[in-house]
This record gives sequence, C-alpha cells and structure tokens, in this order.
Amino acid sequence: MKANRLILMLAAAFSGAVVTAQNVNDSENAEITLPDVSTVISGGAPKVGKSAVPDFSAVLPKTEGTEIVPRMPEAGSAEQTSSSVLLAAAPLEKTIYAEGVAGLGLPGFFTGNFSIYRQTGANPFKITFGHETVNGYANHSLNSGYFDKNTHIDAEKTFSTRKTTLFLYGAYHSEDNGLQNKSDFISDVTKDQLGAGISFDVRFTDDVSLKTSLKGDWYKRYGTVAGDALLDDYEKKASILDFNPEILFEWGTFGIYSELGVSYELEYDAGKSFDEHNANRVDFSVLFGWKNENINVYAQAAVVVGNHIGDNDVVVPFEAGVDFDIPVPFSSRAVRLSAAGGIDSYLPKVSALEKAYAFSALNVLPEETSDWFGSLNVNVPVKDILTVTLDGVFCTTAFGNGTVQPVYKETYFKNGQYFYSSEDMTQVNTDAGISFRKGIATFSLNWKSFWGDLPATEVPNKISGGVSLQDKKARVNFSSVIAFELGDDADSVPVVDFDCSVKVSYAVRLAVTGNDIVKLISGKSRDYAGEYIRRSGYAGILAKFFF
Repeated sequence: MKANRLILMLAAAFSGAVVTAQNVNDSENAEITLPDVSTVISGGAPKVGKSAVPDFSAVLPKTEGTEIVPRMPEAGSAEQTSSSVLLAAAPLEKTIYAEGVAGLGLPGFFTGNFSIYRQTGANPFKITFGHETVNGYANHSLNSGYFDKNTHIDAEKTFSTRKTTLFLYGAYHSEDNGLQNKSDFISDVTKDQLGAGISFDVRFTDDVSLKTSLKGDWYKRYGTVAGDALLDDYEKKASILDFNPEILFEWGTFGIYSELGVSYELEYDAGKSFDEHNANRVDFSVLFGWKNENINVYAQAAVVVGNHIGDNDVVVPFEAGVDFDIPVPFSSRAVRLSAAGGIDSYLPKVSALEKAYAFSALNVLPEETSDWFGSLNVNVPVKDILTVTLDGVFCTTAFGNGTVQPVYKETYFKNGQYFYSSEDMTQVNTDAGISFRKGIATFSLNWKSFWGDLPATEVPNKISGGVSLQDKKARVNFSSVIAFELGDDADSVPVVDFDCSVKVSYAVRLAVTGNDIVKLISGKSRDYAGEYIRRSGYAGILAKFFF
C-alpha cells in the first residue's frame, strides 16, 4: 500500500512537469534498469571486469532485430531509421513526443510500453510505463507456474541554467516468476524495487566543475508461500535498503583533464534475512588524462575501505588505457581502437544479482569482487557499407575477492531456488562481428565466445546472423535473427526471431513479432539453467505509435 502511494505521488509530480512544459510552447528497452546518476570516473573506458553479469533477457529475450518501439535519431547519424523519417516530416516546433506499443499473442503473451518525453531544450523530461507477461511455456499451464510478468514506471526530469544542472528521477519496477512446480512450498517469487535519485552539477568556470549525487532504493523479494512451511528467512523473503552519496571535483584545460572523487555505499538488510545486516564501502578516487580529436590517454586509481572487501584491510583498484580514432583513406568513418588494463573492483548489489539471475536467492550479503583485467576493442569501417568489430577481455580474480554468482546445481538447489557462491575465476572472452549494408538491406554476423571459466547461464559459443530490410520511405520493415548455441549442454535447436511492421499512417505502424519460433511451433522447451526452462517461444500482433 505504501509503495502504491509513493507511485501515485511520483506520477502526480511529474505530470505537473509535463503540463508546464506543454504550456510553454526514448521508449524503454525491455530490460529493467534504473537511471545511473552516479558521479563515476568518466575519463576512461568503461569497466570490463566480471562486473558485466548476464542480462535477465535470457529469460525475457529481446533481440536487436525485433525492437518494437522507434527511437529518436542520434545527431549526425549516417543511417536513417523509420523514426527519423517520421521526425523529418513532423512540425519543427514540436518538442514533446509520445511513443509506445501494445500487443498480444501466444502463449498468453501481452505487452504494453508507453512513454512521453522532451529530449531537447533546457528542461527535458521523460515518463515511461511498461508491462509485459507470458503465461504458459512450451505447452505447460499457467497454474503449473510457467509464467513471468514485469511492470515498470520511470520518471526523470532535468532543470538547467547556464552554470548548473539538476537531475531528478524516480522508478518502480516489479517482476514475478513462477517456479514451474519445482517447490512444494513456494509457487512464485516477486521482486519489487522502488528507487529515487538526485544529482546536482555546478560549473564554476569552463575548466572547473563540481558534481554531487544521492541515490537510494528499496529492493524486496518475497515468495508466495503455502501454509506454514518451515523455511529459512532468506528463502521466503529479502528486504534491502541501498544508499549511495557521491561527490566529484573536475578540472581540465588544453586537453588535460582530472577528477577527484569520493563515494559511499551502504547496503542494509532491513528484513533481517541474513546473518550480517549491513555492508559499507568508501571509495576515494583520482583520475588524470589527456585527449585531442584523435587520442585519449588516461590513468585512474582508487582506495577502497569497507567491511565487505574480503580478507583485505584495503583494496586498491586502478586502470590505465588509451583510445584512438584513426582517420583512414578507405572510409569516411575513423578506425576506433581502445585498450585498457588494471584491477577492477566493485561491491555487487543484492538487487542486481537476483534480478540478473532468475530463480536465485542470496543467503548472505555479497562480498567485494575484484579482478585483474585487460581489454581490447577494435572497430574497422570499410567505406560506408561494411563494419568489422572485435572485443576481447581477459580477467582473473584479484585480492582473493571472487565472483559472486548462483550455482545452478542440485547441491545448491533448495525449495525452488538456487543459492550463491563466491568463486575464483579466470575468463578469456571474445565477441567478433561484421555487418554489411547494401541498399535497403543490412546483414550481420556475430560470434561470442567464452574460452576460460564459464559464467553462470552462459554457453561456450554463440553464433548469430541477422538481416534487416527497410524501404527508403520506411513503409515496410522486416528483420530476423537466427542464433546457434554451441557447447556440451547447449540446445542444438537454433533460436529464430523475427519482426515485420507496416506503416499505416504518419504515426501508426502494425507489426507481427516472433521469438524462438521453432520452439513455439514444436511445443518443446528451451532450458534456462538447472531445473528451469525459459519462455520457449512466443508470437504476437502489435500496434506501434509515435507522435
């Protein structure tokens, strides 16, 4: 009830902002993530250690080829999408847009995602609501627990002046998964998350600025428990409060830039489900770098103290890297090359882990994860029709702070949920791709591999190919992706997805979409991990709008 009141207050506050914006005069991905208002070190390449946990889209799959909501075009984009065609014809004075999709299909498939936003001007905003559900996997019934559903409400608002920027956001996310008759005591598990944040940036001069942020959220997991089952507290529920203030000082001139920051993280076990009830972490960081039009060189380091950093009194992560944009005679686009290495260290959050890994439950507050790592990223364009990419990452456990992940084995399975372990891992991961565009067609091929230790829910190799077709006036769009998973426990049946849409008016498109069609037609199941299966295919008819 309290969560509902907070949602209504949040919606009312941002509705007022929308009315004001109209007087003066980005549909969301299926993946549920809160906006990041952290004042993180921003001069270098993104972290690439084991912090990249698998996406929950393994259970709720979406592919690039089947994106259902048109997106605003990026400035200077070389490729014109159906959205950009629509926007080119729209009145120039229009600044507020609405977009969305609604549809239904089999088996028990329903989706609805709607947003209203302003992306330009000094005070942009965005409000989004979405819901999706699938009932009955692979000819199994809803009553047997073969279902999933998720709902999200997000709102964000920016206020800007010449010297300051204020950003506010609030969000409510909820997901519910049936346990597929794998427990005699728990029929399904719900995971709710209510979050809010604020950031305030001040630019004292063109060279000096101060950034501050404060964010927090409440995560609650609870199962539908039958009768007076004798279960441990962490099996039945978890209630976690997160609190994270940060401050960052920036200075730069003549291509030189530097940052000095401090952040604090608190994860508190409000539901008293674990033996320890809080994890604290303080991070003092510094960064120096230099860049021009073609090169960016940086080095950063931090000192981390806390009560969940393993057996260490202090952890010292660091990173050095370089990014190149190299002009070449065979393309109007530059060759991009990035390399980085060092030690990555972070404190995993209960909410992030349990939402990334389906059918899992933590029985302790997680410890710090630390890795030695090295990464290489290469992007080579050939004229304007061909692009070759190669990403590689090596990482191995540092400071004895292993990777926290669920173990999908019988010995870690209890009452329908899998529990976690911290393990030392050495990974060598590669991701190679090529895309070719000719006329109205774009073809792509991708190969993703794990050569070392295998993360939970992953397969050693995944090879996928795709094609998309779009006529110049964006009247008809078609895309399809086929993916093969290779490995000892991999399913030999390929995953086949498709999406086809037709524009029926300036603002409306009708579409047919399908996911894992071979499994849907055959009625056979596709494994997720351990005892569980995933959706195993769905198809639907959609109506998309943009105005």
